[in-house]
Amino acid sequence: MSEIRIPIVCETPPMYVEIAKKFNLRPEQEILFAWGDKIYNPAAIVNIPRPLIIHEMLHMQRQGRFVTEWWRKYIDDPEFRLQEEIPAHVVEYAAWRQDPTIGRLQRRFILRKVAERLSSKLYGNMIDYVGARELIRKLEKESRHDERSPDFPR
Repeated sequence: MSEIRIPIVCETPPMYVEIAKKFNLRPEQEILFAWGDKIYNPAAIVNIPRPLIIHEMLHMQRQGRFVTEWWRKYIDDPEFRLQEEIPAHVVEYAAWRQDPTIGRLQRRFILRKVAERLSSKLYGNMIDYVGARELIRKLEKESRHDERSPDFPR
């Protein structure tokens, strides 16, 4: 696996007060924030797992040049938030699955944890746990198909 080189800043992101108010965050919570070309890590988490960095990188990519606008919509629009978090959680789970040191039981545990987070109050309880788990599992499996696959949609 190649090393990921993204600036990680141990401070609160812009708009943190507004974000924290909306999602009832506490400063000590271990939460990462994608903002433009940086990941903000206000709790100074040590050894951030690669799949979480990949999750945040997807947010960075989708924010493009419109970071403030993206965050404003993310805060205000639960449907938009869900549509942003689903693919981020899918790529996170896919990154965990790609780790050759993780076995089947660990993958199940990780899927449960990723789905629990997506369905949690952190994101506003936008989806139930079973729905989150099944959606992550289904989309991750679909993402493993590539153009060489005979059943790849053309």
